[in-house]
Amino acid sequence: SQAALAIVNASLHERLRERLSQLEKAHEELSRKHWQLLQAERLMALAGLAATFVHDLKAPLVSIGLMARTALDELRPEDPGRATLEKIIAEIVRVEEYLRKLADTASHGRQDYTEVDLGQVIGESIDLMKGALLVRHIETVTNIGHGRAKIMGSPIELRQLVLCLIQNSLEAMPEGGRIEVATSVEDEKLKLVIKDTGAGIPEQIRDRVFSLFFTTKPHGSGLGLFIAKRIVTDHGGTIEIESSQAGGTTFVVSFPLSGSRRGSGETGEK
Repeated sequence: SQAALAIVNASLHERLRERLSQLEKAHEELSRKHWQLLQAERLMALAGLAATFVHDLKAPLVSIGLMARTALDELRPEDPGRATLEKIIAEIVRVEEYLRKLADTASHGRQDYTEVDLGQVIGESIDLMKGALLVRHIETVTNIGHGRAKIMGSPIELRQLVLCLIQNSLEAMPEGGRIEVATSVEDEKLKLVIKDTGAGIPEQIRDRVFSLFFTTKPHGSGLGLFIAKRIVTDHGGTIEIESSQAGGTTFVVSFPLSGSRRGSGETGEK
């Protein structure tokens, strides 16, 4: 009868819908696994690039360091050129430390964490960027409000984090602007806030900016913010973006404090 046929058709239709739903879910899962595989392949490629980079840079760095130390030995104690050479040597030592860390990361190694004064790391990072900031006519203001509160971590990685975030802000302000760097202690967490007056990040891509190789810049590598997020995560922290196309970008990073220390509210400005 027509009624029986209608029931059969309805049953078949329902089973077909269930099967289509299952296929859609399977396709979504397959797409997700494929994306994870691509990310893993890219990470493996990145590790290989890191190892090559370390190898290629190490030899000339050693040569430059040797020449700088030889030149320093030949200068008299009162020679004004000593200060410049000493600064060059200190920077070479920092780069060598970074290369060692990069090599460890590429080979899945890990550095032991120590207590770190984030305010000191911020000061060192801004000093390293001073020339680039000056050329771009970018003003920097710091407000270190955590007193002697410290976090557990790697000074090298945390410096790299601050450099990545400042570099991102710098590139967003080709015509000049302002970068504010502040820290505070809230709920047993040390908060780092880096705010710029750049173009801002559109809301539709905000959740993708920390993805590996994602970039909106013509010559960008898509590594800076990915590395920043990895460093924050490795240190047990979180990183968030507050941004609008009209009002610049703010990165808010939170780290657990070392022990139960709290800041005393000291501030400084630069």
